[in-house]
Amino acid sequence: MNNTMPNVKESTKPVLVDRDKLSKAQRLIKSDTSSWMWKLSMHLVKQAYDIECQEPLPEIGERNGNYVCTYVNVETGEYAFIRDRSLLNHSVKVCQHYAKHGMFAVGGGK
Repeated sequence: MNNTMPNVKESTKPVLVDRDKLSKAQRLIKSDTSSWMWKLSMHLVKQAYDIECQEPLPEIGERNGNYVCTYVNVETGEYAFIRDRSLLNHSVKVCQHYAKHGMFAVGGGK
């Protein structure tokens, strides 16, 4: 008999701790397959299995339904999403302002 072997074998397989979080993650990824939803879903899955990890941060330009990420601060963990229609309306107003004052220029090619 080998006395160096433990009597109880420890499993390295993760154990599901919170079935509700796993179900929520599955619903999220089925409803929206964007990269931001994928990051959130994977974070929820890790929490469901009690795996420690940092909360995900979106990248500027990532979409969440009709919203677009426009601000991310990595140090504080803050981020902001703006409705894409609001972003479009603001862009149109800025372009109209520049065109009205003769400062509108189109860059291109070479």
